[in-house]
Amino acid sequence: MDHRWVLWWITGKYLWSRMGHFLRSRLRGTDEFEQELAKENLILREAARKLGIEVIDHGGGMLEFRCGERRSFIKGNATELESAVAHRIAGDKFLVSRILAENGLPVPAGTCFTVDEVERAREYFHHAEKPLVVKPRRGTSGGLGVTAGIESWRDFRRAFFEAGMYDRYVLVERFVSGEHIRLLMIKDQLLSAVRRVPAFLIGDGRRSIRRLIQETNRRRAASQQFPRLWPIRINNDLKLTLRRQSLTLRSVPPAGQKVYVKTICNGHQGGIVEEVTRIIHP
Repeated sequence: MDHRWVLWWITGKYLWSRMGHFLRSRLRGTDEFEQELAKENLILREAARKLGIEVIDHGGGMLEFRCGERRSFIKGNATELESAVAHRIAGDKFLVSRILAENGLPVPAGTCFTVDEVERAREYFHHAEKPLVVKPRRGTSGGLGVTAGIESWRDFRRAFFEAGMYDRYVLVERFVSGEHIRLLMIKDQLLSAVRRVPAFLIGDGRRSIRRLIQETNRRRAASQQFPRLWPIRINNDLKLTLRRQSLTLRSVPPAGQKVYVKTICNGHQGGIVEEVTRIIHP
C-alpha cells in the first residue's frame, strides 16, 4: 500500500470532518457542548446561592466563586484542584496508560502508531490478543473516533483510518469487556459513582433498527432531561456492533428484544448513565 496515498486520504477526511463540524455548529447557532455547559453552570450557580457564595459569570462558561477573601474558578470539569500539566496528561490516553502501569495499576496491553505506520500496525494486529479497541491518542472526547471489539483486519483497518481523522497518533489496546463504572473522587473522598451503559434499543416487531434510532433521537432531542441523553450516531462502532449480532440497520428486532447498538459506552455516543454510588460505597 502506498503510504503517501494513506496520508492524503486521512488528511482529506480529517479536514472534511472538521469543516462539517464547524458548519453544523454555526447552523445550530450554539454548539451542543456549550448548551450542556450552560445547564451545568446553572446547577453550580444555584448550589452556590444556597451556600451564600457569590458567583460571577465571566462568559465563555467561566465562573468565579467568591466567599470572603477566597476565590475559585471553574469551567466545565476544569477546576483549580488540578494543575494545567495534569489536564494535559489526562488528555493523552497513551501517556495515562503508561503512568498507571508504572505505578503498579493494571492496564490493557497496547501500543501507539502514527497514521502512516499502517504496515507496522498490521503486523501488530496479526500478533495481538483480540478483541481490540482503536482510538485517537489525544485531542478528542465523547467517544469520537473510537471503535471497540475489533476481531478482523478489515474492521481494524477501517477503525485505524477513522481514528486517524482526529489525531496523527492512533492508540491500539486490548479491549476489556465488562461493566464501566466511573468514580468522582476529591481528596480521597468518593462523591459519586455512575455506571455507563452502551446505547441500546427495544424492538417493536415493526420498525427497522435505523427507524428505531431515528425515533429515539427525536425523542431525546425534545426531552428536557438533565443530564441530557445524546443522540445515537451511526458510525463505525455502531455498524460493527450490529454485525457481531448478525444484524444491520435494516433488521427488524422482535417486539421486546433489547439490542445493543454500540460497544463503547460513552454518553456522547448515545449511552446512558445510572447512579450507583450507594451500591459502590454505602
